[in-house]
Amino acid sequence: MNRANSLTGSRASFLPYLVLCIVFVVALYPALKLMVISWATNDESSHGFIIPLVSAYIIYTRRKDIGGRDAVGSWPGLALSFFSLVLYLISSKAEMVTVQLTTIVFFLWGIFLYLFGYNGFRAVAFPLFYLLFMIPVPSQIYSMATLPLQLFVTRTSEIAGSLLQIPIYVEGNLIHLPGRTLKVVEACSGLRSMVSLLALSAVFGYFSLRSNWKRAILFFTGIPIAIFINVIRVLAIATFLHYFRVDITSGPLHTGAGIAVFGISVGFLIITSHLLSRWIPRS
Repeated sequence: MNRANSLTGSRASFLPYLVLCIVFVVALYPALKLMVISWATNDESSHGFIIPLVSAYIIYTRRKDIGGRDAVGSWPGLALSFFSLVLYLISSKAEMVTVQLTTIVFFLWGIFLYLFGYNGFRAVAFPLFYLLFMIPVPSQIYSMATLPLQLFVTRTSEIAGSLLQIPIYVEGNLIHLPGRTLKVVEACSGLRSMVSLLALSAVFGYFSLRSNWKRAILFFTGIPIAIFINVIRVLAIATFLHYFRVDITSGPLHTGAGIAVFGISVGFLIITSHLLSRWIPRS
């Protein structure tokens, strides 16, 4: 009899989770589909596939802090989920894609708050906010930021190239070498790798550092690192062309160079994290 009551109780406790999951998938299916398509078709947002997995893993490691007997749900969470559905409908009619995708995260926050309360939400605040990285960056932001970054990378590459005795002449985002002209395209602006590095530095800081202000420093360090490694990429292309007559702008060599440069950026993050972990401010 006790076993039967236990099974009935477990099914009853599982029911709210099931209902909310069904509501989430059914109500926001168009936005979920749109987000996955963006991940699959745009290199700028392909890291989105990894973000939910990382968040889910961190939440799983903190499960004892959110699902204990003291966990008390909060009704404002249900209000937040309802608000996110209303906002989704409005943004769908207005064709505001970024807002539509953001409502997915808002809805998940509301569900979590409703089921586990404020204490449970605070226990896993980082992975819940980390979900914002899975939202593709609006194209308007890319358009505004790409050109200035392209020009900065181009000009910095010219200065660094001159130090290496490479005859470089820059015109806009064009790099003129003897017998060859290179164009610093949008992919070389650093914006694409910047978003990925910010996502990586956030989770890396979460696991490797204990101080929030050190985590913040590591997080924002991803911005100059992303720009710097793209200068290295452009400079490497110019160096191989000028000194070795080897073209690494396409094919397997280009892919290998991209992997190597990203590895360098990860190395910079590791070094920065190590320095921050050893840094003890004077009182």
